[in-house]
Amino acid sequence: MHGPRRVWATGNAHDSVAFAPSGKLAMDLFILECQMTFPWLRRAAIAVIGFTVLAIGLAMVVLPGPAIVVIPLGLTILATEFVWARRLLQKARATIARKGSGKKEG
Repeated sequence: MHGPRRVWATGNAHDSVAFAPSGKLAMDLFILECQMTFPWLRRAAIAVIGFTVLAIGLAMVVLPGPAIVVIPLGLTILATEFVWARRLLQKARATIARKGSGKKEG
């Protein structure tokens, strides 16, 4: 046996009817419950993935590879959860825009 089945109320205080969701609704409720229960797990997973991509991009500075693409990708992943990465990415975008607008057409 898998334990007690969770029963979801309808939300109406005067309504005594409860239902057990099934199908897509049950999956959506499960995902929402996991996101609310384990926010640190999502943050840790994003940190691991983002720092891994960033480290690979930094290694590509000295190794052959598209570091100029991979480093911003790693920062973008990290920026979904960390303010410092978002600020660094915004500064990099502003610097690139400034340098790009200063080019003379030849």
